[in-house]
Amino acid sequence: MSIEPDAAGSSIANDIYGLSRDKREKALRRQSSTEFIKTLNTPVAQSFSAFAQWIASLAMGLHMSKLLRVPKSIAGVATLTALVGLAAATFSPVPAEAQIMLGAYPGNGQTKDLLALEAKIGRKFAIDYHYLLIGTSQLNREIWDIANGRMPYVDLTISNSKVCFTAADIAAGKYDTQLTVQAQSFAALGSTVVVSFAAEMTDAKPTNDCFYGVGWNANATTIAAAGAAYVLAQQHVVSLFRSAGASNVQFAFAPEGLAYTVLVNNVAEWTLFYPGPATVDVLSVDHHYTGKLQEDFASDDVVLAFYNACVSVALPCMLGQTGANPGTEFVSSAEKSLPVLFPAIGAFIWNNAVYHLSGSVLTAFTAMGQDPNFQLMP
Repeated sequence: MSIEPDAAGSSIANDIYGLSRDKREKALRRQSSTEFIKTLNTPVAQSFSAFAQWIASLAMGLHMSKLLRVPKSIAGVATLTALVGLAAATFSPVPAEAQIMLGAYPGNGQTKDLLALEAKIGRKFAIDYHYLLIGTSQLNREIWDIANGRMPYVDLTISNSKVCFTAADIAAGKYDTQLTVQAQSFAALGSTVVVSFAAEMTDAKPTNDCFYGVGWNANATTIAAAGAAYVLAQQHVVSLFRSAGASNVQFAFAPEGLAYTVLVNNVAEWTLFYPGPATVDVLSVDHHYTGKLQEDFASDDVVLAFYNACVSVALPCMLGQTGANPGTEFVSSAEKSLPVLFPAIGAFIWNNAVYHLSGSVLTAFTAMGQDPNFQLMP
């Protein structure tokens, strides 16, 4: 869906930006995704995708132990070769056993919840996804994760029931003291941690009304302004962490899934919020599917759009908070297709707080957990 501005810069009548994520998703799924997906089907895009996937599959075995941080030289070779047409080769080798990390957001924020979920599927997770407020320097959960052989994925949140940190204040340095102390605590961990600053920054939710200001998603102009505000805040936070010596922190950019399919003024929404490769180490997505029918992961419009973005920026990629209802086919398809069709995606993290694993979905997820392709640990 494209949001076109009128002469005054406001959006046309079918603007969906005031809607919640669930309502946005339902509205978008009623429309054809041809306008976006056709960009994936051009000869150049197909050639680039085929070759970039091959490059990514080679890089994966070498670099996934550090979240597939593909050297820019490899990414550059892939891009250049694709552009001169060599990517038209009809090969797509895939490692005998792909290197994919399996993780979960267990819900409720307690270690016991993660351990209980691991007991249900019969294995340890590689990634523990949880939340942490900006400026918090007590990293007990992160210390516990690392000591027990897991990698923390931290959603660095900008608000709770008592406080809200605005994008403008963060960028202006109002919280530099707290952030610097927090960054020093992360540096002291000494192990790789993924940090997503203000994840789902494109979602129409109350926390973002606080972060940007009420009305930020009213039209194309205000959305672009919110994107610019996010970029400044994110870049400032990353700069503080790096100045504090937290080189072990990998910063993920994780908008909600629809940001990869929605167009604002004929450009993908996520690009308006994307800070760029200088301060983003991993491209991620929080993708939640809810519908009446089973959804095939390999043909899911958000998954395809996200992967197209992943290839275009030549960064390592991971599926952050992910879930589906109904979810059996989604999980089964993900297990089969991720190693073959999406080799640059190095992690799959299930949102058990919303999509509780039970019944046939639990069976499918347990099978994924035992698949040799999903055994990579930190």
